[in-house]
Order: sequence, then C-alpha cells, then structure tokens
Amino acid sequence: MIEYGRYLIYIDRPEEALSRIRDAMRLNPLHLEWFWNIQGRSLHLLGRHADALAAFRHITNPSYYHFGYMAACYRALGESAAAEAMRARLLEAEPNFDIARFIASLPHRSAESAQRFAVEIEWLIP
Repeated sequence: MIEYGRYLIYIDRPEEALSRIRDAMRLNPLHLEWFWNIQGRSLHLLGRHADALAAFRHITNPSYYHFGYMAACYRALGESAAAEAMRARLLEAEPNFDIARFIASLPHRSAESAQRFAVEIEWLIP
C-alpha cells in the first residue's frame, strides 16, 4: 500500500497517494519510520507545507534530501531562518549536492512536477 502511495506521487495523484499512505499507516500502526517520508513528500506536492514538515519531523535520522524538502517547506511558509538552517544541514550532510542530479533521480512522470520542485529548491545551491 505504501509503495502504491509512492507511485501515485510520481504520477501526479498526490491526494489519492495521501489517502493510501494514511490507510497503510492506520492498518499498520507499527509502520516503519520511512512511511513518514512518503507522507511528507505527498503533502509537499499538495502544497501543504506545514503538514509536510510535521511528517518529516517524525524521522529521527533524516537524510540529506529530507533537509531539502524541509528547507523548501520552510521557505514556502516564509520562515527564512529555518529554511537557511535546513539548507546548512543539507550541505553538511551532502556537500556535493547537485540539484539537477537529485531531480533526475525522482521518477516523476510529469516533467512539470519535477520542474516545479526544482524551482522550489534551486535557491539551495547559490
């Protein structure tokens, strides 16, 4: 179910993805922590930045890309100091972060969705 939710994110059906993700979490209350990553990414795609941040905060050992998503969310919410803090954590975790390579690794079916995300995070690397 959770993987189907991830698939739905990549084919631009984030509302349906969120529903599947929440079902998977409800059916397995002892779900793995990475389910929060999928939920956060779905919420981010929906533009629900505060909710996405709440989901990402459940991850105890975030990866560099979580910091990128969180930075984008904070920036969208107008919290520039928090966005900059996440940017710093991203670059500390992945000093050679390459936005183009990162975007290319996400299998969005819609080039428009991938480009929209790229625009949201392009400020991360001056």
